[in-house]
Amino acid sequence: MTFPRAALLALPLLLLACQEEVKPCGDDHIECEGDNEVTACVDPNTNPTHCGGCGDACDPGLVCAGGTCALTCPEELTDCSGGCVDLQNDPDNCGECGAACKAGGGCQAGLCVGECNSPRTECGGVCIDPDTDNGNCGDCGVTCSAGQTCVDGACTLTCQEGLEPCPNAADVPVCRDVQVDRDNCGACGTACDAGYVCTAAACVLNCPEGQNLCGAICVDNRIDREHCGLCDNTCGDGEICASSLCTVSCGEGLEDCGGLCINTEYHPDHCGGCDDACAAGQACLNGSCVDVL
Repeated sequence: MTFPRAALLALPLLLLACQEEVKPCGDDHIECEGDNEVTACVDPNTNPTHCGGCGDACDPGLVCAGGTCALTCPEELTDCSGGCVDLQNDPDNCGECGAACKAGGGCQAGLCVGECNSPRTECGGVCIDPDTDNGNCGDCGVTCSAGQTCVDGACTLTCQEGLEPCPNAADVPVCRDVQVDRDNCGACGTACDAGYVCTAAACVLNCPEGQNLCGAICVDNRIDREHCGLCDNTCGDGEICASSLCTVSCGEGLEDCGGLCINTEYHPDHCGGCDDACAAGQACLNGSCVDVL
């Protein structure tokens, strides 16, 4: 039997093709038997159960780095369930551990390209999450302004701790401290009346210098009988508030001597001054002790 010359020349190529190894898992993965004798495609460079080859498991506490069991991952790689991976280009852990790209898709700069897994969608050839992507917020090409963050697909003002986003007169959100802001006191839109300031998220009277707020009124604690020295410190009957102290109020010609109003011109126990008592047999006359004839 005679074969055509062309067939004879092609025979070595056909034999070589038949000898090529079939790779059902692609170039980077190998097929290994797992639990319950179920085979799966694994990456021997990062899989701690098949590190370097099928069945070559790393000891507890070790990680698989480049097909070798090691104590820790190299600085540029991340430990994802015992495997050292590059989150920038690993399609099984793209951008974060466990974030796998769809079959046929790749991972570039931490983003899936090609087929996108939900909730990600393709924008400009890369897979993004429209709920959180500041450059594609809610839809491709929608960019959040400076100071804003994409939250649930909407550009939202980002305020530092202690501040709240409150709309201004133009209905544009701005960050405000509701603890002290007169136009947003305690809550956005709650404005204090004229003469009031916002203190600890409450509108209070703005008292002039030298006065203090007692209840809902401004008082001078140095002279106010109802608030002498302190709020609600009331002076007694016949007393006045002087220099923040309650003192007896005596009429003209009388002096306060131990809480009593005394005429020191004629009082023998306080003659000329408080506690200046005259001797026995003397009287007080015009503020001086004189002998009684």
